[in-house]
Amino acid sequence: MREAFPYQPPVKFLILDHDSKYGSEVPAAIRSMGIGAIRTAVACPWQNGVAERWVGSCRRELLDYVIPINEMHLKRLLSAYITYYHQDRTHCGLEKQTPEKRMCCAGEG
Repeated sequence: MREAFPYQPPVKFLILDHDSKYGSEVPAAIRSMGIGAIRTAVACPWQNGVAERWVGSCRRELLDYVIPINEMHLKRLLSAYITYYHQDRTHCGLEKQTPEKRMCCAGEG
């Protein structure tokens, strides 16, 4: 983590599950960097599924079609995808609406 973010953390929080591979050192290192370590609930797989669904959507709708050249290019692509995801992409769970409630045009007639 320290090598990934050597100067300042780009995020405020990092979500971790209760996997034993993290031990106590990883959360301590994350907190020392000023990043909040948030653990998901024990035996609650739906919390991991939300992140996995978003990553799957991002991969299928963006990264299967575009190969990022470098980290800066990837960040630009992800920023544009997040804007699209929240403002233009319809979601079945939101009754075909967008998270930011896009404007609907009035029907002619």
